[in-house]
Amino acid sequence: MGSLATNGEGAFAYRSSKVALNMAVRCFAKANINEGVHCLLLHPGHVKTDMGGIEGDIDIDTSVKGMKGVVEKIATLPIAAEHDGFFAYDGSTIPW
Repeated sequence: MGSLATNGEGAFAYRSSKVALNMAVRCFAKANINEGVHCLLLHPGHVKTDMGGIEGDIDIDTSVKGMKGVVEKIATLPIAAEHDGFFAYDGSTIPW
């Protein structure tokens, strides 16, 4: 819901807050590129939770294990803007 490129409809305030978070992290990353810190955002997926509902695509364990794997992979890469970004729990890149 935070991607401008894959914009849907509805949930205006929620989507707006996610886009604002994306911009804040991108600005932080740019301001701290020489500090040796990776900056990334993770989309947990449509998880079966109180918020995601029973129609969620994945369970909590799948989401958490996937996000942990993305963080571990990114952490092994050299600090460079092209390695950081907006990722789904499965490691796929989400367009800004």
